[in-house]
Amino acid sequence: MADGTLPFADGTFDLITCFGVLHHVPKVSQTVAELARVLAPGGVLLLREPTHSMGDWSKPRPSLTRWERGLPAGLLIECLHAAGLRVDTANPCCFSLLGLLSRKTGRAVYRSKGMCAVDAVVCRLTARRGRRYHATSAVQRIRPTALYVVASRP
Repeated sequence: MADGTLPFADGTFDLITCFGVLHHVPKVSQTVAELARVLAPGGVLLLREPTHSMGDWSKPRPSLTRWERGLPAGLLIECLHAAGLRVDTANPCCFSLLGLLSRKTGRAVYRSKGMCAVDAVVCRLTARRGRRYHATSAVQRIRPTALYVVASRP
């Protein structure tokens, strides 16, 4: 629905996946609350969202939607907890240089289990860099750019 409500009864779904969606909606906390509402007790929410600013908001941002912005990791976790969900796993992912490699070569690097493993290791090693929401230098842009979360409804 346009107001963000989902047309499903409480506890309808055992599994909800939400990959790269929340950063497009204007009311993230309301949307997360709705996801939690329709998730069955014991159900699982799989989520991945960008956790960086996605550009300089003082200038036009070609190809980005009006609401498009990354969600700071801490804020995303707070929204999940506020909605009554338990965060079982929250790990950084999508290392910036691997994304650049994918765009430059035209190859989907994340289709390979090996590259996914490399991404996991490199993101864990550079996770502190990923905490900065808005990078102001090229060096600060070398970081994980997203967070994946496994959450559940107790």
